[in-house]
Amino acid sequence: MLVKISLWLLLFFVSTAADHKPKRYAINLDLSPSDRWTQVIRDHSDAIPAVASISRLYIPEVLQPLVWWLASQLTYFFPVEYTEELKGIARESGLPLGEVVGLNILYDITAFDRRQ
Repeated sequence: MLVKISLWLLLFFVSTAADHKPKRYAINLDLSPSDRWTQVIRDHSDAIPAVASISRLYIPEVLQPLVWWLASQLTYFFPVEYTEELKGIARESGLPLGEVVGLNILYDITAFDRRQ
């Protein structure tokens, strides 16, 4: 429950602090997959530590290395281009690949609209 409250507070403060619309990006699919998200990650590098620290509340610290390793192993089941995109995001963000995979899965789960 505390984690959900923390996430909502973070999202509230981030969303209300902005006095402009979020920047729109056109992802250039002609770039190598590992470079497609570079500009997006660089533009949001200040928010990455906060998001990562909140996501780490879901997993006990002692288990995080194992969980990130297991999540990184999931990339063997992903399409090659998708895996390369995730590796590029990990490289640019400084997060372990497994954590990027975990955050991506968490996003997919929370973004799912159950009403449709």
